[in-house]
Amino acid sequence: IALLQAWPIYHVYIQGNSSLAVSIGLATTLFSLLIIAPFSSLCMGLVSRLCHAHGKGDKELYGITFQRSLIINIILMVPASFLLWNCDVFLMKLNLCDEGLFVQAKQFLVTALPGGWLYTIFLTLQSYLNGASIFMAPPICLAISSVIHYLLSNFFIIELNLGIKGAAVAYDIQLFLATIMLLIYIKYKEDRKS
Repeated sequence: IALLQAWPIYHVYIQGNSSLAVSIGLATTLFSLLIIAPFSSLCMGLVSRLCHAHGKGDKELYGITFQRSLIINIILMVPASFLLWNCDVFLMKLNLCDEGLFVQAKQFLVTALPGGWLYTIFLTLQSYLNGASIFMAPPICLAISSVIHYLLSNFFIIELNLGIKGAAVAYDIQLFLATIMLLIYIKYKEDRKS
């Protein structure tokens, strides 16, 4: 994920727009602190519960644990979304840099908010697969969608001159594709079982 966050920064920096690169860096750091780190940790705990259910062969417990974790992630995403939506207010109170950077960071975070929701779903699906000892599918889905993210970042930021919003839209599309690929993989695995 860190590499995904670095590509848009690189694209705007080579254009000579260092303040936009700083804004994207600030926004992606906040995104990591409020979305990626806590939800990744939560899903790591989920994996142990799912492994336990899978090891016992209890499909009902496995399904219930997955459903509960998805609901918990969605509920926890509400306050995280509120914090991202209002990040400029919190950041301005810290008075770390000029207001323009906060406004740009907020543009990224508000535009990337759907990606945050998708990322929590992706992590829950990853936990579902990891609980069944399937570890390679999620990184492969992320790797494939990362190539698309790189191309879209370049296109949106440089070719269409969308700046920070283009970086966030590329991020959203990347997470959407990764989540869809993982859902297709799960559906394919389930169809092969039956």
